[in-house]
Amino acid sequence: MTHFLLESFKVTDVFDSPALLQDLSIYAEERQISLLGEDLTGSSEPTAVKQSALFLRIQSVASFYTTNKELMQYPPPVDVDIILDPYLLNVFPQSLLPTAAYIILLAVASWFLSGFAWAKLQLFQPPRFFRGLPTELILEIMSYLAPDALLSFGFANYHLLVRHSMAPLLSSCTMIRLVHQAAVPRTRTTGQLSVPTEVNLQILRHLGPVDSLNYAMANYLILAQQGIAPSLSSETLRRLNRAVQRGPESEANT
Repeated sequence: MTHFLLESFKVTDVFDSPALLQDLSIYAEERQISLLGEDLTGSSEPTAVKQSALFLRIQSVASFYTTNKELMQYPPPVDVDIILDPYLLNVFPQSLLPTAAYIILLAVASWFLSGFAWAKLQLFQPPRFFRGLPTELILEIMSYLAPDALLSFGFANYHLLVRHSMAPLLSSCTMIRLVHQAAVPRTRTTGQLSVPTEVNLQILRHLGPVDSLNYAMANYLILAQQGIAPSLSSETLRRLNRAVQRGPESEANT
């Protein structure tokens, strides 16, 4: 293995440094001998030498160790090929032009292919609105929810559950009671809580979705004070009140 060190120098730098000037003289002698050898072989065509404003010095360092002292003192020469790659518009290497063309062609083909695949996928679009989900999928979602998350889901999507006959219809009395209980601070206790929080959680875990919502409607204040039922915002109360007034048949038409 060989390490290469590349350095470039201007003409003024070469003439200001005796070491560089000596290297240039050695190279000129070797180059002249090489050109004379080419002439002796019968080549009569003039050699076109392109002038350059920079001098390039390449130093090689052998990165191996051996017990052979002669090889360590006089390592074999290493040939170096210097390829000068012209730049297009002084920006892009000319040798990379086929690679760039291949990448551009691949990107364009991928863009058209992705558009074709997307057009095919549009034929199997899922419903855009949550209310368009089938009942089986909603039940599957609710089966993975914890009791408190199930109640939050039920109050937030009450119209959806009513439409699928998965939530109880609220009477006017129940709605009025929920409005009054929602205004009670959650830190305030009204009477003695006869059922502990752990028991309420166990009850809700063993009830189905519809029965859980029925239980929450009947015992909302206690469940809210225990942190199981969610707080009812004005928007949620407005939706519940609208559901009471219109019923599931009217909601299905919206």
